[in-house]
Amino acid sequence: SSILATRLAAAVPFCKGITTDFLNLLCQAVSSVGFSVILGFVLSWKLCLVIMAFIPFSFLTGLSNQNASNNKSKKKTDEEEGGRLTTELVENIKTVVSLGREEYFYAQFRAIFGTKRPRQLAWEHVQGLFYGISNSVLFFIQATAFTYGFYLMQNEGVRMISFLRVYTSITYATMSLG
Repeated sequence: SSILATRLAAAVPFCKGITTDFLNLLCQAVSSVGFSVILGFVLSWKLCLVIMAFIPFSFLTGLSNQNASNNKSKKKTDEEEGGRLTTELVENIKTVVSLGREEYFYAQFRAIFGTKRPRQLAWEHVQGLFYGISNSVLFFIQATAFTYGFYLMQNEGVRMISFLRVYTSITYATMSLG
């Protein structure tokens, strides 16, 4: 029963992922990028090309974040076993203490989580790096777009409203694709 309770408690966040319609989201993202690119080419094709250079980076960092969240679900068996052990230990704490078996259960808990912790910690650092990169892509897009947009406004007569339309449409479409 404790394994079932742990599994059900861990599965609640994934129920939302099961119920979403992936094809709907994919069509929405692709169509928004397509519309934004067409709009960008009509208003300012040079700026559109510069901002479009970031689409692959945004997509790849979003994909890496998705893979990282999928890898979390693979670690559930150890978490389930640890949850089972913890539940049984807390429910029977008087018996464990009266028999002096604290060190035994501590050793079991370390056997479940202790050997994988250094590898897991290194992998979490890599995931954190990719998460930081994915969140900073928007700022790189902003810095590049505003710098180049300012140049185009000064030297080539691009209007401010055209710049803002191209920037916002492509940036938000790229974020939805990512």
